[in-house]
Amino acid sequence: MKHIMRGALALLLAALAVSCSYVYTGYIDGTVVNATGEHVDVYIFESRSARDAAIADASAGKSVSGYYDRASVYSVESDGGSIGGVTIPSESAGWPFSFGVIWETRSPEYGEDYDRNTYYFLAVDGTRTAIEPGGDGVRVSSYSGHPASVVIDFSE
Repeated sequence: MKHIMRGALALLLAALAVSCSYVYTGYIDGTVVNATGEHVDVYIFESRSARDAAIADASAGKSVSGYYDRASVYSVESDGGSIGGVTIPSESAGWPFSFGVIWETRSPEYGEDYDRNTYYFLAVDGTRTAIEPGGDGVRVSSYSGHPASVVIDFSE
């Protein structure tokens, strides 16, 4: 009976060790340029498919709010806005924004100390939309002392 209990305990401990996850943080600074409306909403997404669904809704005049994952965005710096969406005036040639992000993974790319994650952006100016260059997302590194950066250009 002792052998069965020890074996069960060993299996439980092994399962707990394998299921460990790690939490990382990073920052993304950005600028929106060439917008023409009264304001621009900038959203951050953890998946390309969620961003693409939001593009379709925004182009049809529907609301985009609610597509982002609130748990993955923990701070926003801009003039106004809320977690996940930053509202910026478009009267200027370019307007900066910044997102702080946090993510969790069981298999970090560089061991338990460092990891990278990709985020996707959508800027909405009325029914016009713009995304990050190339549409492939912005890579954020937890080990970098500098934030990732992106320029979202409505003229592209």
